[in-house]
Amino acid sequence: MTTVWGTSLTYDAWRRDAERLAGQLIAVGVACDDRVGIRLRRDSWLEFMRLFFAVVRAGAVPVPLPDTLPAAQVGLLMERLGIKLTVSEGPGLADGTVEYSDLLRSEPAAGLPGLGRDPHGTAVLIPTSGTSGKHRVVHIPHANLLSAFTEGVRRAGQRPVQLYAPVIGTQLGLFALMRPLGHMRPMCVVAPEGDHSGIAGAIEKYRVQEVTLVPHLAKRVAGSVHTHDVSSLTHVVVTGDNSSPFLLRRLVDAFPGAGIYNYYASTETYPAALFTQFDPARPRSLGAPVPPTEIRIGEPGQDTGPGETGPVWLRTAGVQGRTFSQAPEWKEEESRDGWIFTGDFGYLDDKDSLVLVDRDSDLVNIDGNRVGTLEVEAVLLEHPAIEDAAVYGKLAENDRTLLISAVKLNRHIEFSELRDYLGERLPGPSVPQRFILVDEIPRSQSGKVLKRALRERPMPAAQALSYGSAAEELRKIWQEILEPESEVSDDSDFLDLGGDSLSYEELVAAVQARIGVELEVNDCLQCESFRDMAELVRSAGRPATAITQL
Repeated sequence: MTTVWGTSLTYDAWRRDAERLAGQLIAVGVACDDRVGIRLRRDSWLEFMRLFFAVVRAGAVPVPLPDTLPAAQVGLLMERLGIKLTVSEGPGLADGTVEYSDLLRSEPAAGLPGLGRDPHGTAVLIPTSGTSGKHRVVHIPHANLLSAFTEGVRRAGQRPVQLYAPVIGTQLGLFALMRPLGHMRPMCVVAPEGDHSGIAGAIEKYRVQEVTLVPHLAKRVAGSVHTHDVSSLTHVVVTGDNSSPFLLRRLVDAFPGAGIYNYYASTETYPAALFTQFDPARPRSLGAPVPPTEIRIGEPGQDTGPGETGPVWLRTAGVQGRTFSQAPEWKEEESRDGWIFTGDFGYLDDKDSLVLVDRDSDLVNIDGNRVGTLEVEAVLLEHPAIEDAAVYGKLAENDRTLLISAVKLNRHIEFSELRDYLGERLPGPSVPQRFILVDEIPRSQSGKVLKRALRERPMPAAQALSYGSAAEELRKIWQEILEPESEVSDDSDFLDLGGDSLSYEELVAAVQARIGVELEVNDCLQCESFRDMAELVRSAGRPATAITQL
């Protein structure tokens, strides 16, 4: 194992250092089955490797904690999870913590416990809140943790060089921790998760063959490779969050000699996972499960056919699954016959490949239509003016949910132009009704979009479309509300095409949500044609505006 900071660790030194640290932990009071927090700086990866296995060697259970966690929250987690001791670096230590440098200077205990462990016992706890803010702790048994030994790309007779940019306390971090112990005994290079240029340089320096990155970082690395030789790469694996087709095509262009792969898993479901090479002809496909992984769409007893959306469940036959406890009860929950809900909704296509629709917590109900934000984001990212985007739902004052898009631009664009672009590619309910301009999309330490942080922002003001765009949007609204076969011409009458009083209410609500103009039903009733109503919308609206900036 080596790092881009110039430090390295051999297998022999790893074993010796871990055993000495285990003795030091026992000397400060750690006993078998105690829970020990590990809160090290993100650049202290080799120290994390030593300390993690020192805790295991001492017979205790490691609990990795992010270095961004404030001391008060560390103390709260220690209380909730029964953590006896936390080893930490840097200032702001909570009660019940010991400084890592002080631990290194302590005298180790004379003896270590035996090597035998119950394969069903807890090997590690991973606290996580994902992107929803619902705090849970994943309990990983020893047998499950060891399954990482058999994962990865198999290449007989060759010792691969692999690069990771892991975050301590995540599934990718745990995977990177276990990879050097796998059957291939790869040489692993660790790089900081925020240094895209450093990662590109490390690929060139160490002739890396396989790199595993989260999507947000992969995008930035792809923008840095033009100054580095990355021809050694054979596999670029993207994992940890949804990857848009736009990003995957960009990776194909940036790494022409490598295969681009999607690895779909979660902290709760591992080792159940889907692994597939990106196919431009099926850009949203995550592939079909490979035994022993199994996939199910829908709740138990619910039959779903190809193309039908439902909750995504995974399990792995023959491997003990993980369990989790969740706030506020913190009671450990079991899976259903080994099936674990991924937290995603999706469907199987005609080749039994998984296509994601959205996170369960991010699906948006727009006037009775269930909208998946991933497709909307994918279309937004295809626009040359959009650098980054996130779509979410937010409840308005009238108790209607609006679809909102936060966008980071690389050039100016009028709101009407963006609405026209989306309207040509998406059904009406999937076109965002409000936009906000942001300097950066808020993300977690591991690069996932924090939509809960976006929902907490003030509701952006309604933006009116220009007259031409508003008229076309109004025509779409008529067509959606009226008879499906209705042809809306400028001379069409709303009532003649099947409209009624309820339809007018629906029309007024849609115009306000999608065009940004407030109309009265009585005023609409006075309109004798589509042309009259388009003029009413124009006169009631404000001039076209640029995107609201917060």
